[in-house]
Amino acid sequence: MMERAESCQKLYTRLRLWEFPDEYVIETTDGSSASSLSINRVDASIKLVDAIPECSAVRGPKIQAIFGVVGMLKLVAGSYLIVVTEHECVASYLGHPIFKVVSMRILPCDHSLKNSSPEQAEPIFLWNNYTLEVLIDHKLDPFLLPVVQGRSMPFLWEQIADLTYKPKFEIVKPEEVPRVSERHFLDLRKEYGVVLAIDLVNTTGDEGCLSAKFASSVEPIQSDDLRYSL
Repeated sequence: MMERAESCQKLYTRLRLWEFPDEYVIETTDGSSASSLSINRVDASIKLVDAIPECSAVRGPKIQAIFGVVGMLKLVAGSYLIVVTEHECVASYLGHPIFKVVSMRILPCDHSLKNSSPEQAEPIFLWNNYTLEVLIDHKLDPFLLPVVQGRSMPFLWEQIADLTYKPKFEIVKPEEVPRVSERHFLDLRKEYGVVLAIDLVNTTGDEGCLSAKFASSVEPIQSDDLRYSL
């Protein structure tokens, strides 16, 4: 059984992915002497290793910089490792950057049925809770990258399917938007305290009307415990 990782360790954010024929190795590149994470490509088993395996002189491993491990996805076809390959800083909070995931890679680990799961948990905010289960079970805390799930706009809107490629968005009862938004953020502040609302919706195109309505509903109610960032 793998030993429990030390508590209070900070999240690894600078990583390097090594793709060997029989395993994936995720190495920290922040200058620390931390162990690397090895995921077997045959049976999806996970372990910590102290050194990168020796490279073959004939065929070396593929190496790529990554920015976090989203988790392990268990499907009937097998298990898959999901990693963040590109991100973008979109805001900061209390001096800490907030990143938006731009691209990811899904890497196959095995093709057996033994890892399939009949259930999938979907918490409100931790989008990748399910894919992190395997890493959580192995107590690999510093490798657990929390990916926050964006919520819908705090007012009623609809997108009715038709024959167009991308149906238009329509705001339902626009006169109710200020009241509904204020109540929404009041509930959030009561539950969680200080709220930072980040708008990641496209400001142009069909989504632009949603972004504009969201901004106009939040700006009048901003306060010390409610901040809005576009």
